[in-house]
Amino acid sequence: MNNLKLNVRGGMPVYLEDIEFVNTAIRKGFRDVGKTLLSSADCAILWGCEFTPSVSGYSVSEGSIFYDGEIWSVDQHFMPSPIPLPEEPQWCFVSSPGPLGQKTFYNGEIHNVHLVRKAILSMAPLPDQVGSSYVSNIPRIEHLRNASAPLLPNVSGGVLEREGRRTPNLVRKRDGVVFIDAGYSCNFSGGEQSLITTIPLGFRPLTWIELMLWATTPLPYPNSLTNIWITISPIDGRIMASKMGYPYAHSLGFSINMSYLL
Repeated sequence: MNNLKLNVRGGMPVYLEDIEFVNTAIRKGFRDVGKTLLSSADCAILWGCEFTPSVSGYSVSEGSIFYDGEIWSVDQHFMPSPIPLPEEPQWCFVSSPGPLGQKTFYNGEIHNVHLVRKAILSMAPLPDQVGSSYVSNIPRIEHLRNASAPLLPNVSGGVLEREGRRTPNLVRKRDGVVFIDAGYSCNFSGGEQSLITTIPLGFRPLTWIELMLWATTPLPYPNSLTNIWITISPIDGRIMASKMGYPYAHSLGFSINMSYLL
C-alpha cells in the first residue's frame, strides 16, 4: 500500500494532493482486501447487522458492510415497519456532512469537508443516499466461504451433462478448499481441445491445473476406455479437454472429481 513519508525533517509542506495520495492509498487497500475476502461477491456484511423483530418494526445491531469498495459502518438503529414486511427492505448507503467538518477557508468561504458514511436499513430512499441494495443481495461474509455454483456444459460446443447423473454438476467452496463434482459427455470428432465448462470467478485455482482422466465410449462400444487430458485455467476458469487415445467412438463420457486450495 502506498505511504506518505512523515519522518523527513526540515519543515515538510503538506498540500491537498498529499492528503489525496493517502486517501487513495487507503481506499485502494480496503478495496483489494475486500476483493480477496469476498471472492466472487462485490459486497458483504462483515460483522453484526443482525435484525430483531418487535411489535412495530426491526432493531438492527451495530456492524459493518463492505459495499462499492468501501467499508460502511452500521450504527444500532430501528426501522419502523409492519410485521410481516410488505416488501423487502434495502440497505441504504448514506454519505452526509459530519458535525465537526465545517471549515472556514482562507478565501472566506465555509465548507463542510467531513463525509460520514453509514449503511441504514430502510423501506424507502433516504436523504443523502448514494447507493442501495436489497437485503437479499448482500450475503454475510461467513456464508461466502461455503458457497457453490453450477458448472454448466458448453452446449454450443457439443458438450452435454453426462447421462445418468443424479446430482447437478457443481463447484463448491468450503474454508478455502474448492471441490469439483461434475460429469460430461463430449464429441471429440474435431480432434482439437474442447471447452467443457467455465469455473465462475471466486472458485478458480491460483495456478494452472493439468490432469489425466479415464473416459468411456457409449454403445455400441461399451466399456471401451481411453484417456483425456484436462487443463484448468486460473485466468478465465476454462476447463479444456482433449482426447489422448483412439477409440472408435468420438463421443466420450467422463467425470471430474477433484479438489484444490484457493
